[in-house]
Amino acid sequence: MTDKKISELTQITGADVDDDNDEIAIVDASASETKSITRTELFKGVTGLTTNGIVEIAEGSVVLNGSTISAVQVTVADDAVTELTFTNRRFGMLNVVEGSDNTPFPATTGRFFGYVDFGNSPDSATISIGGGTEIDDTNTLTGTTGTDGKITIGTAGTSGTLYIENRSGNTQTFSVTLL
Repeated sequence: MTDKKISELTQITGADVDDDNDEIAIVDASASETKSITRTELFKGVTGLTTNGIVEIAEGSVVLNGSTISAVQVTVADDAVTELTFTNRRFGMLNVVEGSDNTPFPATTGRFFGYVDFGNSPDSATISIGGGTEIDDTNTLTGTTGTDGKITIGTAGTSGTLYIENRSGNTQTFSVTLL
């Protein structure tokens, strides 16, 4: 390989990086030399990140001090149901709002906030429920199970699955957060 400045090298996208095998150049100040490290190894020593901007996680969950926080946006057609599963989670504080990150404030409507258990013993305890929303802890939602004109949040059915049924008359987008 001919001598080149790093800025002259061909770029690779983050999606194409092999975390365990591709190597990044790094200057080891304590040894006054340049060494290599994989992305996997580099992040093993990271104990925290600080930013003045936004940290965006496209998918998955965040573990905060041993507690998992999961979030997803889903669009549900009228008279349809979506089934949500959260990795290693079947209970917690659930927040469901109508709208997405692109919905201008204050158009987002709070649909439900409360405790849910969608494991082997489905249950819920409502802290706040928006108008036009109901909870169903007994029936597996199918798309037309709940009351016409309402959104139904269901914890019964397949263990580990949370259901959101839309009977509002229009396609709806929901932001769902499980703490």
